[in-house]
Formats: sequence, C-alpha cells, structure tokens
Amino acid sequence: MASWSLLVLVVWMVFACGVVAARNPMFSILDNQGGGRVGRSAGDDDHPTLSVVDARGGGEEDGAAGAVRAVFDLAYHGGALLSESSSMNVYIVWYGRFSSVARSAIVDFFASFGESAEGDASVSRWWKTTAAYKDNARRGVAGSVELRGEVDFGECRLGRRLSRWDLELLVVESLGWFPADPRGVVVVLTAEDVMVEGMCMNSCGSHSFLAPSAATGGQQVAYAWVGDAGKQCPGMCAWPLAGAEYGPAEFVPVVAPNGDVGADGMIMNIGSVLAGAATDPYMNGWYQGDVGAALEAGTACAGIYGEGAYPGYPGKLQEDAVSGASYNVRGVGERKYLLPALWDPVTRTCAPPS
Repeated sequence: MASWSLLVLVVWMVFACGVVAARNPMFSILDNQGGGRVGRSAGDDDHPTLSVVDARGGGEEDGAAGAVRAVFDLAYHGGALLSESSSMNVYIVWYGRFSSVARSAIVDFFASFGESAEGDASVSRWWKTTAAYKDNARRGVAGSVELRGEVDFGECRLGRRLSRWDLELLVVESLGWFPADPRGVVVVLTAEDVMVEGMCMNSCGSHSFLAPSAATGGQQVAYAWVGDAGKQCPGMCAWPLAGAEYGPAEFVPVVAPNGDVGADGMIMNIGSVLAGAATDPYMNGWYQGDVGAALEAGTACAGIYGEGAYPGYPGKLQEDAVSGASYNVRGVGERKYLLPALWDPVTRTCAPPS
C-alpha cells in the first residue's frame, strides 16, 4: 500500500496539469458566515489530475460515448441550487483593460448558451448536464445562462494587486449597477496585468457568495472570479492551450480556438466556476470531500476535454480545418470553444461535450 501511494504521488508530481479547483473558505467581509471555493484550473496543488479518474491510466471509458468513469462521487448536502428560473443571470465586472478579441470572445460565449447547433456539440448542450443536479424539491439547475449586465472598471480603481477582500468589495460596488439577484452570479474578470491573491499559486478562478446584509438588500449574492493568466501562468491556468508548467515536455499545446490563449483559458475556467456556482452556490449543495477543499461539477473531471483523456492528454478534440485550432463545442455564429467535462450525477461519469 505504501509503495502504491508513493507511485501515485510521483506520477502526480510529473503529470499534474488538468483543470481542477480547490475550495478553501473565503470569509465574507459582510458576515462571518460567508464562504467560498478557490481553485486553480491547471495542476491544482490540492487535487492532482490523477486523483479524479480511474487509476488505470487516468480514466476508464464508460458505456456512454466519450464518458470517463470518475473515482470521486459528488453528493448533495441539502442546500439551495441556482434553480429558481429558466436561466441563470450573469453580470460581468470587467476589471482592467481587455483586448477587443478577448472581450468579444467572452461575450459571445455567454450568448452561446441560447444557441444550439443541431447534430453537433454546443455550449448549450454542454450546460444541460447541470440540469441533472437536483435540490430537495427535485428542481434542477437553470437550463440556460443569460448575460444581463456589464460594468467596466478599466481604470483598476483598487490597484493591480487584489486581495480576496478586494474581490468582494468589487462585487458590492457592482450592486450600484446590478440588482442583488438571488438567481444570478456576479462574475469578476481580471485582466492579464492584474494579480489576484493566490493566482498562479493555488488559483485560476473561484466562486463564493455575499451573505445577506444591507448592502445586498437582504439577499445572498453568488459571485465568481476568473483571471487572465495568458502572460502570468498559462501553463497553470490555460492547459492544454499552453504547455503544463509541471508535466511532460513532449506535450505540444493545442491551438487556442479564438486565437488568444489568455481569453480562451479564461473561458474554460469561466465554464468551470459557473457550473460550480450553479450547483453549489452557498457551499452546501453538490460537492465531494471536505467542505474546505472539495470537488464540484466543474472541477471533478480535471484535465478531461474529450474522449480518451488521460493525465497529460486532454482527449480527442475537433480541429478547425483552416486555423488548426482545437475545440470541443460550437458557439454563436462561427465561434468555437474548449470547455471542460462536467461530472454527470445520473451516469456518475465525467462527460466531455458531445
């Protein structure tokens, strides 16, 4: 047993490079009952890629096409899900300067939840896996995601080095533009020259909530954060679009579907934290493990993007005939994206987009 544990540890140290997020409590500045989930998308220290799939090579193909049987089994802990509406409302806080390419790719990603490419994997079909997550009243997660508002803090009013408390301050400030929406998520996006506490060390994105207070109109407000790691640590937060910082040197990164490693990496991580926020918004919904460091819908299938995935290999992806870019879902118009597999509570497998 000891030798097997050592082998797993050694292999993890070599190959840890998937999309995983640890969940460490983030105490609310408004109420000491606030909480949060924090994680890094590629090669998370607390939850190595190897730990989320079958030990016999990173994953075991299941009966469903492309599905990978996960070792971890998420459980429902009795709390609320974001399930009170047909769509989950999203409000974006842009913090710092984003290129037009990055910004349009992200906005189009949110527009893609309402589009469905018949006969092909799409953003909207990818999201439908979350509908299988039910609460005590058998209500599923909102069937779509809708961008309802944006506010631009391009001048970086709190500076270019942000603490976790600063993120909450930005969310509170955004409520001057957005409603305190119990059915929505405020998503703070930080630009490539903004460093957030823990980023590139143990986090690429996170989700949490503001406890009810006068500032929130008595509502719990879910929020998330994702940073652009294109220049800071692409190997940590944008794998497989960049070579893993700790992984096999022979791996050749795939081409970013929208031509921007930072933006496309953000979209992968946005997808992951949105799935977590929808199914576990208040840290008492669907997750596995200790409440302070657990796996959720979007993080339980680390490093799996396509059929046949294993540690260090994202799985079989589609390739654009013109650009050579790799993707696994289509979006609005001609958009293509790369999104992580979600854990399916019905089949209890990691289901890549199909």
